[in-house]
Amino acid sequence: MNARIQGMGERDGSHPTPGLFELLRQELKLRNYSYKTVSAYSSCLRGLVRYFAPRHPRELSSTDIRNYLLHLIEDEGIAASTVNQVLNALPFL
Repeated sequence: MNARIQGMGERDGSHPTPGLFELLRQELKLRNYSYKTVSAYSSCLRGLVRYFAPRHPRELSSTDIRNYLLHLIEDEGIAASTVNQVLNALPFL
């Protein structure tokens, strides 16, 4: 008899590792964040990823993050509430 349960798949490494944004989505879902919050945080972090490309966000220093937030305020004219949203999304990187 086959011990493998239908639909479970095998853990042989054939499945790709989830990317940064999929891990973000999963973590926020586990913490019961709303769909709109998940979308907003994803959008905030996409902007950060684009700004620092090709560097990975986990390689960024606190000075890099600070400079990015200042860039949003001074150069992009982003509202303080939006900058706070970016700041609140950062721990989920």
